[in-house]
Amino acid sequence: MKNCTLIYPPNSSVYAIKHQSDYLYYSEEYVVIPTGLLCLATYCKNNGDFNINILNLSYEYSTYLEKLRDESKKEIGSDINFDYEKYLWEILTTNCREHKPDLIGICGLFDHSLGHIRLISSMVKQYSKNIIVVAGGNAVTNMPGKVLETDTDAVTLGHGEEPMLELLNSDDPYKYLRLSPKWATKSKPDSQHNLYTKLNDISPLRWDLIDLNAYQRLLGVFKGLYHIGKSQRRIASLVSSRGCPFRCSFCAMHTVHGRKVHSVDVSKFLEEVRFLHNEYDINVIAIEDDTFNFNKKRAIEILEGINKISNKIEVEIPSGFALQLMDEELIATLSDCGVKWQQIAIESANKEILENVIHKPLKIEKATEIINLLQKYDIYVRAFFMLGFPTETKEQMEETIQFMLDNKINWNGIGMLKPISGSDIRGVCEDGGYLSASDDIEMTTERIASIRTEHFTPEEIDKIVYDANIETNFVNNYDLFRGGKPEKAIIGFDFVLSRAPEHLFALYYKAVAYEQMGDSENAKEYFQKANSVMRATKIWDNLIEKYGLKGLIVKGVGPGS
Repeated sequence: MKNCTLIYPPNSSVYAIKHQSDYLYYSEEYVVIPTGLLCLATYCKNNGDFNINILNLSYEYSTYLEKLRDESKKEIGSDINFDYEKYLWEILTTNCREHKPDLIGICGLFDHSLGHIRLISSMVKQYSKNIIVVAGGNAVTNMPGKVLETDTDAVTLGHGEEPMLELLNSDDPYKYLRLSPKWATKSKPDSQHNLYTKLNDISPLRWDLIDLNAYQRLLGVFKGLYHIGKSQRRIASLVSSRGCPFRCSFCAMHTVHGRKVHSVDVSKFLEEVRFLHNEYDINVIAIEDDTFNFNKKRAIEILEGINKISNKIEVEIPSGFALQLMDEELIATLSDCGVKWQQIAIESANKEILENVIHKPLKIEKATEIINLLQKYDIYVRAFFMLGFPTETKEQMEETIQFMLDNKINWNGIGMLKPISGSDIRGVCEDGGYLSASDDIEMTTERIASIRTEHFTPEEIDKIVYDANIETNFVNNYDLFRGGKPEKAIIGFDFVLSRAPEHLFALYYKAVAYEQMGDSENAKEYFQKANSVMRATKIWDNLIEKYGLKGLIVKGVGPGS
């Protein structure tokens, strides 16, 4: 086989795409560079003469979605008139006519990717039964049986580099799939786990397989969000290592990468950064490692190496750090090397939940220490928390929420536990009978809880999480009311408004931030926008009443004015 198309599905679930309302679709489709597929394609092309095409449906869908929204000018709560299956059919058949693939590989990164795999494999087989369809990735590794119930011919578990190359090189691909221990099929559902560790051999990536320039407009919405400045930002994502040695119960990365960390040599990684900077004018490198600081010396060497290539390159580590391994030396290096914001994963502030449920090797006192150090070096802090673990009580959740209010966190990312396939916590939930009817892997989103215990219902968790977001990020925002900087508060509000332009609390508290900064013109503009939303819809009425904001919004003043 010579022609291959690799497909990255939308990051949104099929359900979310088909129900385009503000309530369900608060989080827009976020576009990422498909680095996993680039690794796969690079390995195969480095070892054979193949025509490989990458079709990023997330990018295609996001681009089309912008056009739909411009045309519809929809009102709050309404659905966009959008036939996704018709759109998908047109995209797939056009690609097949143009590239004539012998083989199509589908990436299944999330549990809800199963819905996309079902649709894509069915449509490909409708177009031509002669095209072989395979799938791989995190969710596929953990749900191979469910994936094989679709029109997919075979799946590979773990890493796909070597299995894919062998398949492309085979003279009789169907016979190869039947016999190879590296693939599972409908007639041979068991297969080995594949682990590829020679990461130097896939560095640098074949960047010519995607239009990196075209990605920039969409990447800028979610990457580089916390940058304060006006310079043009050109972003590329890289992975310098695979794997994580820790055993957090909610995570399933170990089922793909194992428990050991494998990494690219620092010199090879820096060569790729230099190439991207020189050839594509990239000035933001997003390092997407699971545990970038598993080796502090190596992490510092990479950061300092990037800074030597150009001190105009900004570094981001979106996946965060292992907090327990952070110290002032590393944080000072982050600051020196252009890191302006950092995400940290705390998960829970309750000792019992951290140690005995999550199994995260973190002392909550250490989290406070790191937050204070990041603030000392003027690094914007976004902290992640999860609520709704099995055995967790509402009092324990309140302890976590109080931690958010007691610490210098610029923005709190608060979600509810999602027991994903392959995670230890999934087994706990299944054994304990905690999974509710809303635990549908093809429609779940981060905003719908799916666990029911003796302590809470899914609906209660939804409300607790939502209320905690309003309380910690708006009403008692650190940068507005607890010693921070109002200009940094605007960063978080702009993030919300980029996804929900009529979010009343983001509009109002952005006005408050401008008021505190002495910018009366912008304050007036956003007070008026908040007032307009308040008059146009009743969906905010309960929260406005709860926090006594109606009179303040009408007058165009902040709390205490």
